[in-house]
Amino acid sequence: MKITEKNLGRKIVRDIVIIILLLLFFVVIPVTINRIRYNKAKRELKEAKEKLMREVYSTLEQLKKSQKERNKEFTDAIRGGEVIIGMTKKMVREVYGPPQRINKTVTANGISEQWVYGEQFLYRTRGILTGKEYLYFENGILASWQESRSW
Repeated sequence: MKITEKNLGRKIVRDIVIIILLLLFFVVIPVTINRIRYNKAKRELKEAKEKLMREVYSTLEQLKKSQKERNKEFTDAIRGGEVIIGMTKKMVREVYGPPQRINKTVTANGISEQWVYGEQFLYRTRGILTGKEYLYFENGILASWQESRSW
């Protein structure tokens, strides 16, 4: 085949078309697909953040309501001379006064204390208790207690 201007022109046009198709196939299309995926992921992330924020605000509102109810419960217990789980050390002192002895344990998980009330009278809504009473605090919050009564 003889190279003529006409054949050369066709060959150049064909090569340009091939180059354009290769660019489309290896550059433009993948970049476009990645941009579409990126925008979709960005939208999904934004929607997930908004949903999470709604859930956080809802949970906070529930916590505020339950904390108000819990505070009322603590106030009523203190007025009635009773200790309940969840009270702070200050609240317990309001009800029982200072303990006879405090035993403290420090661990990697926090500080726990055992407050010992010895042979003394402790007023509780269910009556006067005698004997020893041990109150257990975890990180400053009353977690449990132990009573021993002498009948």
